[in-house]
Amino acid sequence: MPKTGTSSIQVFLAKNIDALLANDTSYPELESLKIAKKGRVTSGNMGIISRALLPAFHSDFPESVDRIELLAKLENTIQTSKAKKIILSSEFLAVVPKEGLIQLYNILKKSKHQIKIIIYLRAQERFIQSVYAQRVKRHGEVEPIEKFIQQRLKENSILNYYNLLNKFSKVFGKNNLIIRVYEKEQLINSNLLDDFLDSIGLKAENIFSTNKKWVNKALGKKTIFLSRIINRYMPFPIALRLINLIERINIDQLSLESDIISCKLKNEIITTFSDSNIKLAEVYLNRSNGLLFINQKLKNKGKD
Repeated sequence: MPKTGTSSIQVFLAKNIDALLANDTSYPELESLKIAKKGRVTSGNMGIISRALLPAFHSDFPESVDRIELLAKLENTIQTSKAKKIILSSEFLAVVPKEGLIQLYNILKKSKHQIKIIIYLRAQERFIQSVYAQRVKRHGEVEPIEKFIQQRLKENSILNYYNLLNKFSKVFGKNNLIIRVYEKEQLINSNLLDDFLDSIGLKAENIFSTNKKWVNKALGKKTIFLSRIINRYMPFPIALRLINLIERINIDQLSLESDIISCKLKNEIITTFSDSNIKLAEVYLNRSNGLLFINQKLKNKGKD
């Protein structure tokens, strides 16, 4: 899923290609990994291929690429790899429709490898705030967050994680899903990279070069407010530079607030997906208490 530390994981993988190979694990360079190796935001080694599996009318579909050629490259890479494990990663896979996932499955099943789907889930109210902050930061978003969220709560959203897992389950099989919760208390050693390595049967120890700096840091409430005003009144290239400057200044550093939305709106998001979260916890994680996120709780109205 997007907004679950994907860039940090993918930067880690790109920087440790040789160390991974020494552990019989391949992170193939299906597209250029130069940006990732420099520690910058990345969509993984399956970014372009995943986007090519989207419908042609989708806003993220890469019109300039040859889908057949990309999928042929993927198939050849997997068939010729001598590694015991191969890691394919991109947050775009979360939005690929069932038809695209079937295409991917038909390629992967030709190899000797068993297919496992690792997916991290983040509490919906945290996820949507992070998405909004990124849109303000990189895409010139000007509408208030309240309007942004309300529009997405009306849709059959990607935030219905139970439906999302059902989509993957129907293609790859329920038993092949490895579900991780993107919440500090539920991560191995409270660390995302340790948790991810555990999910693929490896340990960090002294083999890997870890990056302590968070790759795609979220914006704070005050920074978002100023950035949205800049987006409204400045040309995009200038706005982007100004927002990057404000981010470096970090005017939110003394704030104790972690939310950029009101308690009322936060409660609405939690309530909207409560039933599907309970069902997911019971069906996919065998949790009889139906608890998916430890810290996802309705809050009393206080200061908004």
